Amino acid sequence: MKWFTGIAQLKLIFFIGGEDMLKRPFSVYCDWGLHDELGDNIELDEKMTLEVLDRLKYWREKGVTFDYYLFDAFWFDPSGDYKQFKKTHWPSGFERVRGIIEELGMKPGLWFDVNGFTSPKNELWKDSLTSDGRSYCLFDGPYKEGFLDALIHAYREWDIRMFKLDFANFRAITPNLEGKLTEDEIYLKNTYALKELLRRFKSLCPEAVILAYNGYELILGYIVNTSYPIRKGIDPSWLEVFDYMYSGDPRPADIPCISFRRSVDIYQDHMVYKFNYSGLPLYRIDDHGCMIGNTNTIYYLGKKSWKRSWIMTLIRGSKKAHLYGNLHLLSDLDIEFFGSSRELFFSLYKSGLETSLIGVPLEDPWHGFLLGGATRGLLALVNSSPVSQLIDLHLPGIRRAKVLFKDVGCDLDIEISLDRLSLMLAPEQMVLLGLGEIAEQPELGECEDEPVPIEERNAKITFYRVFKNEFEGLFIPTDDQFLRVVVQVFEKDIAVRLKAQKDGPTGKEPAIQDYISVSAYQEGNEISIHSWEPNRAVWSGCSWINVLFDLKTLRKDKPLKIRVRLNTESAITPKISSWVLNYKNKA
Repeated sequence: MKWFTGIAQLKLIFFIGGEDMLKRPFSVYCDWGLHDELGDNIELDEKMTLEVLDRLKYWREKGVTFDYYLFDAFWFDPSGDYKQFKKTHWPSGFERVRGIIEELGMKPGLWFDVNGFTSPKNELWKDSLTSDGRSYCLFDGPYKEGFLDALIHAYREWDIRMFKLDFANFRAITPNLEGKLTEDEIYLKNTYALKELLRRFKSLCPEAVILAYNGYELILGYIVNTSYPIRKGIDPSWLEVFDYMYSGDPRPADIPCISFRRSVDIYQDHMVYKFNYSGLPLYRIDDHGCMIGNTNTIYYLGKKSWKRSWIMTLIRGSKKAHLYGNLHLLSDLDIEFFGSSRELFFSLYKSGLETSLIGVPLEDPWHGFLLGGATRGLLALVNSSPVSQLIDLHLPGIRRAKVLFKDVGCDLDIEISLDRLSLMLAPEQMVLLGLGEIAEQPELGECEDEPVPIEERNAKITFYRVFKNEFEGLFIPTDDQFLRVVVQVFEKDIAVRLKAQKDGPTGKEPAIQDYISVSAYQEGNEISIHSWEPNRAVWSGCSWINVLFDLKTLRKDKPLKIRVRLNTESAITPKISSWVLNYKNKA
């Protein structure tokens, strides 16, 4: 009876403080991406935080605020018990920045490593350590109670109201239990221990919003590779103790793209679909938000095409507008865009409207997200394919639609007839439409950083194997602007994500060309590459390379030899494709 009472009490708390909160839209700023201790050596400290808070004061003067300020990884003393900020980095402790956060009307949040390799290695918890000293067992030894005590301390003593729980390791076991339990028993005992811990925490700390990050996937690689067949890989029962479950860090999708940022956006579209397919409602899925920054974790993208990512995170349905990274990169015009776009989406969420999915990202050539409906709604459509796509969509009641935002480069003409909406999207193009009443809203602008082509045609290059891992094809230069060649590698129909970064003299460097190289020759002379992706260090790996050659500089009467080389030990199969591209207003 006690158990039933506890669960009933938890549900009541969740309904009053959690479910009601989750159905309301809110905003989070998180500093990960401004600092990055895993891929770079840029560390979070008090000085960095004070500079961000100063910037947030400026945002507030511009009328843009956040509800939560989330401190990400490594704020804590690495030999402590999660109750001490790192003294070398926080000379004033937490109190100074906490005071400013509260003055700005925000609630503070903290990142915690649940029991993984970066958790603090405290002497009092050593009896819970695994034999390699990297993780803590959650069901044997003192760690579980120590971790719970740390969470309660943060809630009560520091007024922490958002908890990001990362790097859960449900395979951890103490040396004295090794060989005595099966893998399944270890996994279940650790998950039961964490769920019981979080039930107790939520009953004592009812205003806590808890985010689940890495470690909760049931299938190895579930959030890593988008070419796997779609399966249910997340246990929705975690939602009893977590408010949100995240669907993966920013990663490139396993589809070649001209724009790396667009590939990252498509990856998250796909993952949100998979998590929803696993049984999680969209408003409980944390899509990791929009990240900007010049760090390894966000592939040194800066703010390139960030507006596109921001619109997509607003429409995927979490109602949690989450911005990560370096606020110093955003201008006054960016702040205005951020605020006006958020207000538009929040107005629909606040009126009770929800998001629904259209199509299957990456399985279908195009997909979308619909917030609301035809008479009052927002519709985001994405062409994830390398060729133009005719979108023909049945929307009962549709009478009006207007482009509010799109990828620049190709103008769009909307046709509406008999409850059907149709338009043509260029390769990789995304568009946000205002439907019905929302068509009267002012336009939000365009993503101008990376134009999409206005025309693409198959280049009709036939590639032949000339050596074991070398392929060649001939192309007669045309009057078009660019030749696009893409190579993606597979093993048994599954994309192979190759190592795509390496250490260089000044930091992390691109490495995909060490494994896949594309070159072109005319009359024996090598032709320089106009642009390529991923022309950046990609910590998460990549299965493809995209290369553009400038045709305007070539002789039209001499063939171009295209050479593709693979440098891998495993037996992989390349898929080589080619198109000619033309862009608007490019000489």
